Amino acid sequence: MKRSLEQKQVADLAMIPTKEVKAILYSLVAEKYAVLQEIPRSGDSGSSKAVYLFSVNLQRLARSLLDQCYKALGNMMTRRIEHVADNRVLLDKFNEHECKKNQLLHREQPPSQEELDEVEEMMTDLEKKDAEKCQDIIAKLEFAELQLDETIMFLSNYANSWTV
Repeated sequence: MKRSLEQKQVADLAMIPTKEVKAILYSLVAEKYAVLQEIPRSGDSGSSKAVYLFSVNLQRLARSLLDQCYKALGNMMTRRIEHVADNRVLLDKFNEHECKKNQLLHREQPPSQEELDEVEEMMTDLEKKDAEKCQDIIAKLEFAELQLDETIMFLSNYANSWTV
């Protein structure tokens, strides 16, 4: 495979219209994912008589993506921690409610209706919904952190394979 390609070659290989490829390539260059090299066809460096080649340094790309993943992971962890802190009272109340409810349901003698009603009155339906929604958000953030951690592992292995 060639190390550098012209815009038209990229468009042909990717089977994407040239206008779209141009926008994509220049955004990749702006984000430092691709490198643009100008090669003059003649002695002067006028843009009409130059060839523009695009290339990608895979090791630098992997390192750049790793940096972005680490930043994203940090942001996600911060968001989860803040979400838990902001909803600490509600989550504690919900956990206490669920704990008492489970204790009643799993003891040897069946609970009386009065005991069940007392536990159910600890939280309103709206509070329960809010707590469940909060727990769902926390679970999604934790899952996203795990996925990002896996991506970091793969990128690290790839980036380190260049140094061996």
